[in-house]
Amino acid sequence: TYCPIHNKLIQIIWKNAHGYVYDADNITAPPIEFRYTTTKRNEGWGITYDTDRNELIVTDGSANLIFWDPNCYNDGECTPKEDKPP
Repeated sequence: TYCPIHNKLIQIIWKNAHGYVYDADNITAPPIEFRYTTTKRNEGWGITYDTDRNELIVTDGSANLIFWDPNCYNDGECTPKEDKPP
């Protein structure tokens, strides 16, 4: 997915619990790699960016939606946010 606040492309790998962040202006540069947590399944099936709420939304292939801070990859790991949207 495209994250406009940092001009980054974010990719998650299904069943691997790894993600990659690419610079949209320099796609050939080595990506930033991070680990992630979703639910007990810990799979990553899809990711999008919500511009209104400034957060990443991830699905693990179930009915669950997981919300991440859009800067989480800077710490090397993305985990679910504590506060849930209304």
